[in-house]
Amino acid sequence: MSEFIFYFDEFIMSFEGKVCLAILGLLMVLTSIVLSFLNSRKEHRTFGTSQFEEGSALQDEITASQSISETSENLNSKKTSEEFPKLSEGLSKSRLAIWKKLQSLVQKKESKKDDFFLSFEELLIESDIGVSTSTKLVKELSEEFKENTERKFSLSTFKDALKDRITSILEYPEEPEIEPEKVEGNAKVVMVVGVNGAGKTTTIGKLAFQFRAQGANVLIAACDTFRAAATGQLEVWCDRAGALIEKGADGEKPSTVAYRAIQRAKDENIDIVLIDTAGRLHNKINLMNELSSITNVISKLSPGSPHETLLVLDGSTGQNALSQAREFNSATSLTGLVITKLDGTQKGGIVIAIKDELNIPVRYLGVGEGVGDLRPFDSREFSEALFGSFDLSSDEVLIDFSNSDSVISKVSINASSLE
Repeated sequence: MSEFIFYFDEFIMSFEGKVCLAILGLLMVLTSIVLSFLNSRKEHRTFGTSQFEEGSALQDEITASQSISETSENLNSKKTSEEFPKLSEGLSKSRLAIWKKLQSLVQKKESKKDDFFLSFEELLIESDIGVSTSTKLVKELSEEFKENTERKFSLSTFKDALKDRITSILEYPEEPEIEPEKVEGNAKVVMVVGVNGAGKTTTIGKLAFQFRAQGANVLIAACDTFRAAATGQLEVWCDRAGALIEKGADGEKPSTVAYRAIQRAKDENIDIVLIDTAGRLHNKINLMNELSSITNVISKLSPGSPHETLLVLDGSTGQNALSQAREFNSATSLTGLVITKLDGTQKGGIVIAIKDELNIPVRYLGVGEGVGDLRPFDSREFSEALFGSFDLSSDEVLIDFSNSDSVISKVSINASSLE
C-alpha cells in the first residue's frame, strides 16, 4: 500500500499527472454546466406547462361565459323569429289528428246541424280537450253561429271562432315568464313539483340555464334525497349553467335541505332558488305531506316562500296529466304549469282541459330537447299551432244553418298541408 502511495505521488508531481488533473477538472466543470443547463430547461418546461394550464383554464372560463352570453342572445332571437314555427312543428301530430277527424265529419253531407255539433263535440273530446271543456265550447259556438243573421259560414270562419274561444280559455293576465329577481331583498323561491318521468329535473336545469343567461345568481336545492340520480342530473346542469347546488345526504329530510338552501341564499346573495322535490306517484299521501312540510319550513325563514310553485306535466299522457294536476293542486297552491314533451304527441289538447278546469295558468311549454325549447307560454300562438291553418281545395266548405238541416258540401282538405 505504501509503495502505491509513493508511485501515485510521483505521478501527480510529474508532467503527465498534472495534465490528467487538468483534464479531470475541466470535465467536472463541463459536467456542472451541462447539469445546470438541463435543470434550467426542466424549469422552463414546467413553467410553460403551468402557463398553458392557466391559459386553458382561463380560456374555458371565457368560453363558458361566452356560451351563456350567446345562449341569452339565441334565446332572445328565437323568441321573436323561431318560436312559433318550433311550437307549430311540435304540435303537428295533434293538429293533424284534429283536422283529419274534422275532414271525416264534414264529408257527411246529409248531417243535420244538431248532429254536426254533437259529432264536433266528440271530436274535441277525442282530442283530449276534456268533456266539460268540449261541451262548453260547442255550446258557445253553436249559439254564436245559430244567432247570426247570415246563418251560412265557411269552415275557415268556424275554425277561427274556435281558436278565439280556445285563446280566451288559455289567456293569463300576467306575463307567464318568471323573472329571476329578488323579492323584498330576499331570493325568489320557486318550488318545482311533479311525478318522476314528467321532465321535472330537466325543466329545473333549463330554467337555471336561462336564468343564468340573464345574469342571475341561481341556487338549486336538490331535495329529492331518495333518488340519487336526480341529484347527479342537477349537478350536471349546474356545471353547465354555472349555478350553485345545495345537496342533502341520502335519505335526509327534504325540508332540511330546503331550509339550508334558503339560508345559503341569504348568505351568498342569491337571486333565485329552484327547489327540486321528490316525484313518486301522485296518489301517495306521504309525497303530498312532504311538499307541505317543505312549504311550511321555508316560509318561516323567508316569508311568502315559495313565491312560485310550478307543476311539471308530461303532455303526452293526456287525461292522466289532468288527474295529476288535481292531486298536486290539492296538496300545494300551484301558481303555474310547465307542460313538457308536446313534440310528437297527439294529446296537445290536454293543455286546454287543465287550464279550463283548474284555472291554473300555463307558464312554460317544452317542445324539444334543447335549452331554448322550454318556452314561455303564449295562448294565441298555442291556439294557432294546435288549430292552425290548412289548405282547402278551390271548393270551400259551407255550413248552412238557414234551414232545419245543415248542408255541408264541396269539401276537400289537403291533409299533407297539415303536417
